[in-house]
Amino acid sequence: MNIAPDDLIKYAQELSTPQDPALFSPKQYFMRSQASQNAIDKILDKDYSTCFLFFHESFRKSFREKMGLKLSKANPLKGYKFEIYEVRGKQVALALLPEGAPAAVRTLEEIQVLGFDKFISIGICGGLQDDCAIGDILLIDQAVRDEGTSMHYQAPSVFSYPHFGFTEFLNNTMTKSELGHKFGLCWTTDAPYRETKKKIAYWKKKITLGVEMECSALFSLAKFRGFAISSVLIVSDVLNQETWDPQFSSSSISSSLDQVIHFFSSNLDQIIDFES
Repeated sequence: MNIAPDDLIKYAQELSTPQDPALFSPKQYFMRSQASQNAIDKILDKDYSTCFLFFHESFRKSFREKMGLKLSKANPLKGYKFEIYEVRGKQVALALLPEGAPAAVRTLEEIQVLGFDKFISIGICGGLQDDCAIGDILLIDQAVRDEGTSMHYQAPSVFSYPHFGFTEFLNNTMTKSELGHKFGLCWTTDAPYRETKKKIAYWKKKITLGVEMECSALFSLAKFRGFAISSVLIVSDVLNQETWDPQFSSSSISSSLDQVIHFFSSNLDQIIDFES
């Protein structure tokens, strides 16, 4: 078959669309990966509500220590860093995802088999705007799809979106709770070491708040599978066209994470009760 190089990506996309069925499902893999059918039955026999997703173990550890939740089951899933807590008879989880869109999506595909209806990802990003500061808290309302994973879940487009109603609910609740935050666009990339000056300048001009590696793919997966998702980011480094200012160990990040934990702890009942 003679295919011009410029047509290779288009050809690959046309070979299969997001509507085409896959040969096997994440549920099939999940069922095969667990220890026994008895273990699977015990895992699935729960009322799963909300799952918090993290990309850094230190963030998950802080949530675990400060949320004051009652542990229901530690690491119930073989092969995953995942804990379940019981709140008013419903299951709330803290899960660690690998960094980067392909690995994060694969892991979330398997976790979502349990039947959670809401996911909240909490990570870090590089700030792009002049008024961005280390420790700024961002709530994302759309993400630029500059990664390859989302094409398998969503038709070609520039943006993917979190669940509108759930994200709007979080935005309003954050405002009422006086949690200082910015609400807007992020840029998702597969290649952090290819955040070029031209790209930074372009997305900065488009009022993009930050750059990270997972949001657009997670949003596309959520839409495809039919669950709600929102994303909170904390600025850990600042980029402009000439300099990079990394401050990953800044106390401002720890302080902002504490504020985010306090917000979710104080409003957890409302979040659990939200129906998408």
